[in-house]
Amino acid sequence: MGVILFVVVIFFLGVLAIAIFYFITLQNTLNAIQPKNRKMIPGQVWLGLIPLFGLVWHFIIVRKIADSISAEFTSRNLQTEKDPGYTYGLVFSILGCFTPFNKFMGMLGSLIAIVALIFWIIYWIKINEFKKQIQALPPYSDNESLIFK
Repeated sequence: MGVILFVVVIFFLGVLAIAIFYFITLQNTLNAIQPKNRKMIPGQVWLGLIPLFGLVWHFIIVRKIADSISAEFTSRNLQTEKDPGYTYGLVFSILGCFTPFNKFMGMLGSLIAIVALIFWIIYWIKINEFKKQIQALPPYSDNESLIFK
């Protein structure tokens, strides 16, 4: 019994550590975006760690991050995909709502969990790529040179 509890605790701590790195990526992405283009405060992503509430909050995070990235690119007159990363995040959010019921769904629950994991990883990678693109841009300045006006 003691070994099982130890394994469960280690598994839980591992999942929590991965979730923390995920939310750090989301927060850093919002931090890279100019404040005027942010559709949510970067620290609000951490509300996603609240059990059950986080399932609903993730839908909001995904929408707000897509809108923030889009606004950042638009304000710099740069092209980006429509709703950056939104589809992957939305699919993950929807499938994540089934997570509490996976053990009652048998093989289908396992399949949903695997597909959700795949979409989560893709979403995380996409958002990290957008963060890197934004961080690589020159610093934004509202003060354009009079030469170009």
